[in-house]
Amino acid sequence: MIATHLNAPYGPVVTEHDVAESLRRGMPSASTPEANAILEALFVECEASLIQRAAAELGVPLSPWPTVPSDRKP
Repeated sequence: MIATHLNAPYGPVVTEHDVAESLRRGMPSASTPEANAILEALFVECEASLIQRAAAELGVPLSPWPTVPSDRKP
């Protein structure tokens, strides 16, 4: 549902996997820069309680703090 909502103005850019991975890492972690730009709204505009519920529905443990993928510099 999150991916569908975020994609509404753009078409199919963000995937469910992009959302789940971003929730796991605590920062936009999609496979494309375009999807990461769209996912920023998830962390800026949504209340923490909504993010927690979404993660629980996906079965994704939330990161206690943002993590940087090994292939990206902080």
